[in-house]
Amino acid sequence: MSPSNPPGLAAAPPVALSAVPENDSAADAARKAALEEAEEAARTPRFPRWVEWTLLAFIMILGVLVRVEDYREWEKQKEITFLEGQPLLRDVDSYYYLAMARDLMEDRYDPVYKERAVPHNPPRPSPAPLLSTLAAALSSATGWPLRWIAAFSSPALGPLLAIPIFLIGRFLAGSLAGIIAALLTVISPFYVTRSELGWFDTDPLNMVFSFTMAYCFMVVAAMEPFQAVKRYFLVAAACFPLFFAWWDQAPQVVTALYLYGLVLASRRPETRQERLWYWGMGLLPFAAIVYWRGWSYLLELPELVTWVVRHVTKTLLDTFPNEALSIDEQIPPQFAMVVDQTFAYGWAMIVAGVGLLWLIARRPRDMLFLGPYLIIAFTAVFFAKRFIIFISPLLALGMGFLAVELWRRFSDRFQALMIGGIGVMLAVLVHAMVDRDLKSTVFPTQAPASAIVGMQQIQEITPPGALIWTWWDFGNPLLYFTKDRGVVTDAVFHEGERLIYNGMPLAVPDRRLAANFMRFYAKHGIPGIETFLKASGATRNESLTQLGRLLLVGPERAAPLLAERTVPLKPQPGLETAEQWLDFLYPEGTPPIYLFLPQSMSRMAGWWFWFASWDFDAKNGHHPFILELPGLHKLKPGEYVSQPRFDLPPMRVDANRGVVQLPNNQGIPLQLALIYEDKKFQVKRFKEEIKNDHAYALLYEQDGFGLVMDKLMFDSVFTQLSFRVDGGDHFTSITARNPQYQLWEVHPDKPYRVFKADQLKNPAGKAAVTANPGVAGAGG
Repeated sequence: MSPSNPPGLAAAPPVALSAVPENDSAADAARKAALEEAEEAARTPRFPRWVEWTLLAFIMILGVLVRVEDYREWEKQKEITFLEGQPLLRDVDSYYYLAMARDLMEDRYDPVYKERAVPHNPPRPSPAPLLSTLAAALSSATGWPLRWIAAFSSPALGPLLAIPIFLIGRFLAGSLAGIIAALLTVISPFYVTRSELGWFDTDPLNMVFSFTMAYCFMVVAAMEPFQAVKRYFLVAAACFPLFFAWWDQAPQVVTALYLYGLVLASRRPETRQERLWYWGMGLLPFAAIVYWRGWSYLLELPELVTWVVRHVTKTLLDTFPNEALSIDEQIPPQFAMVVDQTFAYGWAMIVAGVGLLWLIARRPRDMLFLGPYLIIAFTAVFFAKRFIIFISPLLALGMGFLAVELWRRFSDRFQALMIGGIGVMLAVLVHAMVDRDLKSTVFPTQAPASAIVGMQQIQEITPPGALIWTWWDFGNPLLYFTKDRGVVTDAVFHEGERLIYNGMPLAVPDRRLAANFMRFYAKHGIPGIETFLKASGATRNESLTQLGRLLLVGPERAAPLLAERTVPLKPQPGLETAEQWLDFLYPEGTPPIYLFLPQSMSRMAGWWFWFASWDFDAKNGHHPFILELPGLHKLKPGEYVSQPRFDLPPMRVDANRGVVQLPNNQGIPLQLALIYEDKKFQVKRFKEEIKNDHAYALLYEQDGFGLVMDKLMFDSVFTQLSFRVDGGDHFTSITARNPQYQLWEVHPDKPYRVFKADQLKNPAGKAAVTANPGVAGAGG
């Protein structure tokens, strides 16, 4: 008896059994299996096609709405979300793609990056990433500003993931499973976060292309005859070059995913002609890309695998720190976060997990095509929260499969209960996910409007070709809002070694050393440092200490250190005499250098100081203590209180007794407090016997903020410039809007050739040297 179906559901067509032989035990087993498959298919709820695609359209519309609903709040707070009538972007990577789109429109897309990773000039992606190309083309065709296109691109593209997830769910367990999976995937909180308003990155179509290829190969492997599934194969083959052009930062990963599916599905073509057609058409796009890119990108695959393992697991595979440790999206999530960012409820995640395991057990060969995504989703729990994006579609497929399995088993006797139960479960989950999004607004805080205003000023007051030294988080937006200015690091080029040198001038206590190192690095970069280390012959710690000593004292006092071999250096090609080394250490021909310090760098200090103070022997750095006191105001003379912030409770500062009172009734005793009032600092020192590294306070009542920090942070060039506003002889304040941002012009010592020429003209006019030669460099 055929089971009844609720309105809108149609029974699956029966499986033809006439061709199944009935003579022997093998045939009996085959017939039994076919009967079971037919009965299972008959019990699987399916919608008519017009219902499927109507529901899918509603799901995608809902997906767009939950991604753009923040716009109402953005409109209310335009001071932090808009600049010059155009929206800002949430993610610093967004400005990377936006800058390339602008360069394409302005015909400035050069083969190399003249402004990135100064002075190394790495090659640009060639051709430009598809995301940037499409944005530039759309802006040119419509006249819409690039930032508007960028802000709304992901909300338009993100819901497209519903299509491949629905198709996979329908293929594995029928229409109902596909619809449930598509719905729960599209509104999953973490996927929404990485594809909503202001997010201009590759994440949405990375997911769409990945699961589309997996679905097509899944169909090719499972269905026959092969002629009937050729169109699925051709779709997968067409996805590969599009995916390759889209995900410009991981071409080897795209290639591996395509070849994995191609090989896994290759067992289906049975005739020689089919096999030739399969491999010929399958390898055609691969061969075209190899011809275009050369074999080199494939030869980099072992290096990429090593990098991925290192990056994901945060392990040290060499002497340098792992940059992933400092990136928020790369940190391991707490389990509560995984629950909150997938299905909102722990019970829902457990139920979906059971369904996913059941699905794997029932359809193991089909689920092999999702194997890479199962592995990536597993890594999200233990290594990097950015991979939560892969958990939601897999769990959604598990939830859809479980709903269908329950329907198959209980719909005959409890049809109304099953309809109601599935409906209530979906309503509860959808309400929780959508409500979560409605109650929270994500603003562009990674590159805040206050810092971007400063970046626009940089464009106006610095010369073209200038080098703007700042921490890597601000590199991409700075390159977008300033043309023809360079940076040493950004969100693309920020490996651990580069970050050591990026942060070192900020962490050292001497401004002269910082200025001279900036110029040295701007001229020679990492190869110059490696040349010095090779010549030194000492450990990296000792060599960097020697480099710091030579850069600290200026060319006049560095000369005898080299001539008398106080700092012994082995000859290198072109660097054999003391004069050649001095010309190397104090070079000519560097661009003007400026230091840009946004306010939020104080919140990042725990990491940039850690990189800058890296100890190559201990394989660790110093995490400085630095505590913000936002909204600081005076209660009475010498007593202050901070305002609560979402991540900080209110705190009291008693500058009369020298203590910072924490909410837990514990206090931090102060060694020293600098109180900025009436445009000058008042210095208060407290009992010398108090020994506490966290004992230095900077209080700015007029600007409404304060800081408590340890001694290393207090003595750093960053603090001297940002909060004590003291540039000495080597830094000149160009523009400042405290506490939002500051721009300093860097004044290194004269290049050695200029210094030598001056000495020859006036041998008696030697400049006074005031620096302390005992201060070590970044390595010691």
